[in-house]
Amino acid sequence: MRWNRFLLLWLPAALLVLGLGAELLARALEPFNVTAAQYELLQVIAHYGQSGAGCSELGTHLAAPSPDLTRMLDRLDIAGLVARHRDTNDRRVVHAALTEKGEGLLRAAAPVVTKAERIVFGGLADRERAQLAMLLQGVRQNCPGN
Repeated sequence: MRWNRFLLLWLPAALLVLGLGAELLARALEPFNVTAAQYELLQVIAHYGQSGAGCSELGTHLAAPSPDLTRMLDRLDIAGLVARHRDTNDRRVVHAALTEKGEGLLRAAAPVVTKAERIVFGGLADRERAQLAMLLQGVRQNCPGN
């Protein structure tokens, strides 16, 4: 009974806050012609550096599972933000790495993304933001498809 009360009272509020934060981030990224999901993917690719990462590996690091990861990579490749190459040991594996243009986009977008993050999470201390990230990661792992 207690769990149902939580869902009725807090889940709609949490979803509303997350939705407003996502909308704010989407608006901040409009001038860069990338979606929040594409920006997140660029950040994950940047983490791997020039050696790149395979599609299956990239998908495990995204906040939301992306069944259209290949299409998203196609769009980023066409835009000149990522480059893909086959693994030298396993030709079935395709690695994605940032291009100079992709690195430039991340550098240029960083201030507006940081501003959006401060607006959404500004009332939380560093410790609270870290705890929230940990809790959301736990929730994500419980969701179907993860």
